[in-house]
Amino acid sequence: VLGAARAVRHIITGFSLSRLVAAPLVLILLYYIAPGLRPASDLTQLVALVSSAMPCAQILVMLLNKLGMPSSASELVFLFIFQYSMSIFTTGAVVVVALEMVYG
Repeated sequence: VLGAARAVRHIITGFSLSRLVAAPLVLILLYYIAPGLRPASDLTQLVALVSSAMPCAQILVMLLNKLGMPSSASELVFLFIFQYSMSIFTTGAVVVVALEMVYG
């Protein structure tokens, strides 16, 4: 597994960082740049900010399996393993930042 991960580490890094870091950063920037786009409710703002930092759903894996593409599904699951592992740190950080932004 480690050898396979090393071979595609750039893909793993890009896949994980785009969802767990870039997406929340874009939403946080929009929060400050365009305050008119914010939802009216503080709770809705918090949910939007926090959900932007959540790892991808695995519905695509089930769909690929259903369509008879198990090799593609297993490759995607391989990426999800690393994304979910990294999300332990990034999601916690975004929750703290979001709470400060909305209720701070």
